[in-house]
Amino acid sequence: AGSISGLVSRLRSLGVEVAITELDVPLGPLRSEQAQVDTYRQVVRECLIAGCSEITTWGVTDAFTTLDSAGQRENNPLLSAFFSNPSKPLLLDSAYNPKAAYQAVVEAIEQTPRP
Repeated sequence: AGSISGLVSRLRSLGVEVAITELDVPLGPLRSEQAQVDTYRQVVRECLIAGCSEITTWGVTDAFTTLDSAGQRENNPLLSAFFSNPSKPLLLDSAYNPKAAYQAVVEAIEQTPRP
């Protein structure tokens, strides 16, 4: 089992309900679009395998992400160091078109067995 599913399984064995919330995967110098796709796929797959009750993203479209909002970068220099600008962290692009990460999430939901 992966690290996410292992942790979720352990918590569930203790009677804890687990939800992944505020999920986003920003692009950056160390994270390509393919890495974003792979990360979304892995998180969703492992969460479903282990029995998470819910998975939600931090937003819907890259047009409205808090990572790129006015003042965020000025107040947090780490954002500029680790994330590209724009960071494009969500499943739909700025024009509300599904990105490759969206398709990876759909496939993970359709193909992953549940407990």
